[in-house]
Amino acid sequence: MWPPLLVNGYTWELYNITQDYSESNNLAAKNPDKLRELQELFLVQAEKYNVFPLDNSFLTRTAAPRPNATAGKTIFTYTGESSGLPFSDAPNILGKSYSITGPVPP
Repeated sequence: MWPPLLVNGYTWELYNITQDYSESNNLAAKNPDKLRELQELFLVQAEKYNVFPLDNSFLTRTAAPRPNATAGKTIFTYTGESSGLPFSDAPNILGKSYSITGPVPP
């Protein structure tokens, strides 16, 4: 039963986070049956929710260009209060000249 199942080249680890919240004591070698049970559960759920193939390219995906609602726009019109506006819905004004135009109450 040992070595543990590998997914994308990673060795599975097993921790009891109720007693070891810092995850400093890997229990995988001491509990191969529990590890296998959890691996099988993971694989069933991963297949069910279509998560394969697993992708560990976080930095690559973070840096990749994404569709942007503001691409190519030079004029942005907001009406009413706009608190909590996502960065993707607002113009990037860092290091750029810009002006803000709005009505001034009498």
